[in-house]
Amino acid sequence: HTPLDRTTHHLINDHTMALMRDDAVLINASRGEVASTETLLKASQRLLIDVWEHEPEIDRELLAKAIVATPHIAGYSADGKANATRMSLEALCRFFHIDAEFEVLPPELPSMFYSPDEEEAFLQRYNPLLDSERLKAAPDKFEWLRGNYPLRRE
Repeated sequence: HTPLDRTTHHLINDHTMALMRDDAVLINASRGEVASTETLLKASQRLLIDVWEHEPEIDRELLAKAIVATPHIAGYSADGKANATRMSLEALCRFFHIDAEFEVLPPELPSMFYSPDEEEAFLQRYNPLLDSERLKAAPDKFEWLRGNYPLRRE
């Protein structure tokens, strides 16, 4: 989750990809411009991509190549939003010298999210392939998919 700045722009490039084993998996969930699209298109490694250069106009060839491709939703879980809300409130309280006396909790999961089979229960909580299928079926709806993201927990 490296930040994007002048030192990390295209940190993932031909040189860094050549250092990776061919059977490696690259997951980009930080900032799109950290990884060069041109490099990723040539990569032999498996790609899981949540962030893209030039969002929302994502490269369709790279989208097709990625094993899992999601529309920049890594932080869109209920837990992620609750954590971001808590951090924002804490920062405001520090700035205004107010005691931070609150608790921000994500919503409870419906009972259907539980299963006796541990793997099935995990996939009920979040199956990234469903997000990938939705994006691959309608890449022009990138922003809509982000803006209408369903409830999920981490």
